[in-house]
Parts: sequence; structure tokens; C-alpha cells
Amino acid sequence: MAQKTREGQFFIVRASAGSGKTFRLVQDYLICCLRHDDAHYFRRILAITFTNKAAQEMKDRIMQDVVEVSMGKGAMWESLIAPAKNDEEAPRLLLAPDEIQKRARFLSEAMLHRYEDFSVMTIDSFVNRLVRSFSRDLKWDEEFQIELDEDSLVEAAVVRVMDRVGRPGQEALTRLLEGFVRQQVEEERNAQLKSQLVKFGKQVTKENMQGALTALDPEIWHPERLDEYRKEIRKTLNTQRKELHERAGKAIIDIRNQGLENGDFYYGDLPKWLARVAKGAGRKAPMSNRLTGQFELGSYSKKNAEPDVVQRIEAILPSVNLAIETWQELYDGETGKKFKLFEHLQERVSLKKQK
Repeated sequence: MAQKTREGQFFIVRASAGSGKTFRLVQDYLICCLRHDDAHYFRRILAITFTNKAAQEMKDRIMQDVVEVSMGKGAMWESLIAPAKNDEEAPRLLLAPDEIQKRARFLSEAMLHRYEDFSVMTIDSFVNRLVRSFSRDLKWDEEFQIELDEDSLVEAAVVRVMDRVGRPGQEALTRLLEGFVRQQVEEERNAQLKSQLVKFGKQVTKENMQGALTALDPEIWHPERLDEYRKEIRKTLNTQRKELHERAGKAIIDIRNQGLENGDFYYGDLPKWLARVAKGAGRKAPMSNRLTGQFELGSYSKKNAEPDVVQRIEAILPSVNLAIETWQELYDGETGKKFKLFEHLQERVSLKKQK
């Protein structure tokens, strides 16, 4: 594409997350502004985003970059003065570097003085502003308020989803919703599917959810893939839990083989805790501060224990410490955060119960 002009032409920038979309958009915005020897030309440019957060981030980025360009430094400056590599690449400013700096300096000052004319806004804000400019022609009250009937939209979307249940080609979606209802019943929660989907649907409309939704590419995270993913998570969780149960059970067997009883341990903390873990209590069997202190000291016997008892307790330390370390790996620290995330994912990605 020729470098001489971009006016009157329509460009599409396609890029994945983290590939530099914002940089490219800011670059194009500044090229539009700096091409004209008019510091207030930005007032004729409209930039539209989807969210308020994105709009503010774009404004901040533009202001930051235009200041750096006016000082002749930064990645944006290097990009603006670099020659185009080929005709298809976005055109650069056909201006001398000192002229670019001068215009950038005037532009930054004008933007600060007329910040209200710096039009980077959401689609909603743009439509609101447009409608207000015609409020008199439409014979509307100048103080009118625009409200979004979110409840109706969410309910309509939920009804469309539920209409697909049981239909040919919708087997994965059907299993997903069946699993959701089954999970609600097992956890003694509200199992009315429609009301629960409406509740979740309202969460999706919140602005802070947009990043997560954008990351869930529907071409990848379709119902069939969710089915596979839940199986993978289930297998990972079960493997890790089984390992913990087995190690706690091994420690209990070692205690019995040594002829030890609960009364031989400090307040009986260790054997009681191991018994809960071996039965699958998992996260619901947190280590008390007292037991944690014993683990750190490497001593679990009561204060007046006989030397023979102390010796026998020391003999089981390898299996005991391994069980405790395994529990901590699953439920504490960075590894514990990942395990907890998998548990939440398993709850949310609810599909037909596996045999």
C-alpha cells in the first residue's frame, strides 16, 4: 500500500492477545494527529473501545507516548521515524524528526488543555452522546436517562441455551447442563436450572469479566472441549488426592506397627490429623498451629514420653513428614493455589458424572 495517504481508506488490524495491538492503534492515532500541522486536529478523531477500562488505558497510553515522542525517545518515537519496510506496512510520517517532535509537543499541550475533546470512549458513551445531540429533534427530555434492560437480555439468552438441550448435535451441551444440575443437587444448592443460569449470566455482563470472556475463544472452548478438559482436571485431582490418602494411610500403618497409640503423641495431634486426611478430609483438615510447630521442630512425642516411645516415633518420621509435606503441597503455597484453582474449575465446568 502506498505511503502517500491513508485518508478515505479502511484498515483492519487483526492480532491475538499480547501481540502489540495497543501499540499499533496508538501509532495509527498519532500518525493521524501529527500528519496535520494543527495541534487541535485530535478533536476530529474518534476512537471507540468496548469497555471503560480499555478507553482509559488507551487515553493514558496516547498521552504517555505523545510526551515521549515530543522528547525524541521511546519505542513509539523509533517507530514513527523508521522507514516503512514494504508497501503493505502502515505508512510512516513523511516528516523530519525535529518536525515530528515539535508537533508532538504542541499536540500534548493541546490535549491537556482540551482534555474534554480527547474522544476515546466506549460504544455506549458514543451512542449516548450522539442521541443527546438530537434530543431536541426527537422531542425527548434533555435530562433523559438511558437504561439497559439487562434482566430481559440475560433471560432471553438463557432461554435460547435451554432450547438447545436434548437436540441432535447438542449432546455435549446437554451433558454440561445435566452435570451442572447434578452438582447443585449433590451440594444441596438451588437446582432450578434457569434461575441459576440467569444468575451466572448477570455475572458475565460485568465489565471486569470481559478479559476472561475474551480469553475463552469459542472456537477452542466449545462444549466438547469442556467435556475433555473436565476429564483431564478430574484425573489430575484424583491422582493427587489418592497420593495424599495413601501417604497418610502409610504413616498410620507405621504408627500401628511401632505399637504406638494416640496417647504417646503430644495431645494426640498427629495420629488424629492423619486419620482425617486418610479418610479424605483434604482441605477440611487444616494443620493446627500446634501441629505445625511440632512438624517444624521434628518432634511429635509428649513431654514426659519414655525414651523407647520417642525412639519409636522417630522411626516413623520419614512417612509422617512425607504425608505432611504432600498435604502442604496440595493446600498451601503456590502449588496449593493451582490445586485450588483446579478444584474451582471442576466445580464450574460441570458435565455428566464420570463412572
